[in-house]
Amino acid sequence: MDEAKGKWGDVEMGWWFWVLRTARVLRKESVRWFGQWNEMSKSSEEYKELFEAQVGRLQEAHFLVLLWATQSEGAGVKYNITNVFDDLKRAGITRTKQTAVSAVSALVTLSFLDLRDEHNRKNVYITKWGGKALERILMMEHYKVKPSAFLEGK
Repeated sequence: MDEAKGKWGDVEMGWWFWVLRTARVLRKESVRWFGQWNEMSKSSEEYKELFEAQVGRLQEAHFLVLLWATQSEGAGVKYNITNVFDDLKRAGITRTKQTAVSAVSALVTLSFLDLRDEHNRKNVYITKWGGKALERILMMEHYKVKPSAFLEGK
């Protein structure tokens, strides 16, 4: 019985040692985490600057693709790269499909658009960040809103 009590005492003492040691480690980790969090909050201004710089470099083709992707989702219509090309061509921005693909690719790279393969079509969907970028471009009033031939026909 004393043997069991002795073992129980060792286990109990080991448990308390583990609790105290874990508490000390957690305290150090929380201090370190808070320091990292504090650095992250300082760098959030840098993220805003980066976003503004990215949006500031977007051209009219990018703006129109974001606009038309938003309008198509609002209308419940699937908008694909062929539609992007046709609309950009009608707007007088391009004569080649490669320009439309490049505009969409740039927006996908910036996480402003999602591109999904659906039934042999690459459909374009706006993301949360694309919505914020579109809002910012509209506030800057750099480009004129042009209608989408595809969406007018729907």
